[in-house]
Amino acid sequence: MAAPVRCHLKNNIFKHLRSCSRVYRPSHCKQSTSAASLQDYEEPQYPSIKPRLPPGVWGDSQPKWAWQQHERGEELKSIPKAKERLEELAHNEQITAYRVHGLHDTPRTLEYKKFITKTHLLNGLPDAITNCDVSELVAKLQPFIEEAIIEDHNQIRIEQPSDVVAGEYQHQELMSAIFNTILTKLAARHDYLRRAQVDEDVRIEAFWARSGFREQYARAKDNSGVTRFNYKNLASLQLRSELPLPEFVSPDDAVCSSEFPALPYGPHAIGQNLIRDKPMSISGHWIGDPCEFHVMSWLMVPRQSREKFIQKTDEGYYDEQLLQYGLTSSFASCVSQSHNQGFNRYLDITYPFTTQTVLTDGQHFRFFAYQLNSLHIWRPDDAWRVQNICWASPNMKLFDSVEASRVVGFNPDVLRILLQMYLNQPQDRGVDLRPYLPEDESPSKTKDYVNVIGEPVIERPVIGRLQYRADAVYF
Repeated sequence: MAAPVRCHLKNNIFKHLRSCSRVYRPSHCKQSTSAASLQDYEEPQYPSIKPRLPPGVWGDSQPKWAWQQHERGEELKSIPKAKERLEELAHNEQITAYRVHGLHDTPRTLEYKKFITKTHLLNGLPDAITNCDVSELVAKLQPFIEEAIIEDHNQIRIEQPSDVVAGEYQHQELMSAIFNTILTKLAARHDYLRRAQVDEDVRIEAFWARSGFREQYARAKDNSGVTRFNYKNLASLQLRSELPLPEFVSPDDAVCSSEFPALPYGPHAIGQNLIRDKPMSISGHWIGDPCEFHVMSWLMVPRQSREKFIQKTDEGYYDEQLLQYGLTSSFASCVSQSHNQGFNRYLDITYPFTTQTVLTDGQHFRFFAYQLNSLHIWRPDDAWRVQNICWASPNMKLFDSVEASRVVGFNPDVLRILLQMYLNQPQDRGVDLRPYLPEDESPSKTKDYVNVIGEPVIERPVIGRLQYRADAVYF
């Protein structure tokens, strides 16, 4: 009787297993497959894969940091106004940076200043300036310049200043007299000079970042080894216009993109100090001024600073000191201009910014022309070869002395270069000056400043100060 019972149990187990296999058989194991499911397998859908680096040239940059820079730029694009964008940069990115000085006591800093601004220095001035023939104007204006020099000399002799400060003030008065004499005489025939604006002792401030320093040579770095810098100075005189100066050389020229030499030391090696400050950009005027572009900046070089520098170092180094001063000041002028048009470290310029700079103590003159081709000098040099260009003239003497109310040794070449710089007319380049500010029209295009009597009052939105943060720096 036992054997039949075992057979019956065995048959029941097989039936149970067959039923389980029918219940738990996966759907993809079925022999019959619909046409729709086959099509799904033939055209699989995958999620998009994020590229290793964002668009652009990044070289050996860390992917995480590169995406942070790219995304920060996209965030800033969403801020439609230039002033609000500058406010965002100033308050959300307080930085530790190296303070860059114009004139200081440390000699032989020219190579350092060229590196941190990624500037290629050329001797002489560009053809856009020197090609202007001003021979007749030199002859007409020379008597007026000599008269200003004689008047300044007589004033110093009468007052006999007892301290150095009073003497430097008189030299600055001579500089202002030369500046205003030329401007007044030329403005009568040149409309852009009549519309231009002139300011004295204007504040210039700029901040930027630079790659290329070795880890042990710089301390003001972010998480990718980019070193940050800040510049503050006062321009003695500034001439501004509604349109930018023409570019001095095409950005596609070979001189604007070449191999840049590395620097074997860091900022602390020449006494650069670390500061903790807000990254502000100030170009000498309020945001919204219709004259936003620099035509020319004059910087007073105190004769006392020359004497102190020579006492501590050597007279042979002073010429290099003037070169680095003009180069750095011109670079900061262009950087500050670019920020007013919506560009910054994250959004690179789409056209070159240019300026002209004059260094003088009233008697000696040195001329500079500068073209900013890129703000992205924080990118690796091996991948981003774009560099900025500076032109510099030799140190020139306007006159030798004043004897018996007569100027001795007047140099007409100095006056010629000054006239050529004034006559380097700003122009419409045919490009969008504010490509990243589509909703913020250039102030120069605003025409309804004053309404005519009898016409409706011009409606202007009243901007309440309370709508901005209490510690705002641009409002």
